[in-house]
Amino acid sequence: MTLVDGFDLCMLLIVVFFAVKGIFRGFSGEIFSLAGIIGGVYFGFKYADPVDAALRNFFGSLNASVSRMIAIALVFFAVCIVCALVGKLFRALLSMASLSALDRLCGFLVGGVKGAAIVILVVVTLQHAERFLPGVELRNSRTVLLVNAVLPDIKNSLDAFFPKQIV
Repeated sequence: MTLVDGFDLCMLLIVVFFAVKGIFRGFSGEIFSLAGIIGGVYFGFKYADPVDAALRNFFGSLNASVSRMIAIALVFFAVCIVCALVGKLFRALLSMASLSALDRLCGFLVGGVKGAAIVILVVVTLQHAERFLPGVELRNSRTVLLVNAVLPDIKNSLDAFFPKQIV
């Protein structure tokens, strides 16, 4: 097996792993997990200051930068936990409505898309890091060829979705 074949196999395994994980977590689990991460990062930075102030009042000798990092982490984990609990509640409601199979099928699809997004990020990152990785040739990789083929379509879709300028 060559380096290129090994790379392609690893990228395929990433997509398969996330798709199978999506079956077990279901659509609701995948969506609420993603919402928890995105919301956790957003609210972690937005509301770190009041939590930071409370931490420094409670622990007087705490370093300011350490206190800020702990505050961001606390808010991040709090949002993730809330989203996970809401996701469990939503999944229970879907189960009571006999929609578990549909939830798992959609979870498989969302998980596969999440895995594909990770593969795209890895490929784009490696393509930009080629000058730092001398001797690593991934141009003949099926994964790289596929990502390069779909990347313009993804870029056009994102350009159409997001506004050109913020007023």
